[in-house]
Amino acid sequence: MELSGNTEGAAKFRDDFAQASIRYGDFKKQLAEDMVGFIAPIREKATKILGDDEYLRNIVQKSTEKARANAQITIDAVRKAMGLNYFG
Repeated sequence: MELSGNTEGAAKFRDDFAQASIRYGDFKKQLAEDMVGFIAPIREKATKILGDDEYLRNIVQKSTEKARANAQITIDAVRKAMGLNYFG
């Protein structure tokens, strides 16, 4: 029984567990299967991204440029606050 987003399935498990017609181990097994199914698309996308070197290089390059720009703003503000108004 697939529970991902299925409130009826969750209610059935809750009722079965409350009535002791399902064992805790069975519930855990089903929950684990549902969790694996739920995260499968995330795992697939992560695997695809990790295999795309060009995409990763572009992300690193853009992040580096953004970090440098932000660092320069901070450095300029610190220099101004300290009265170090020189060029360099």
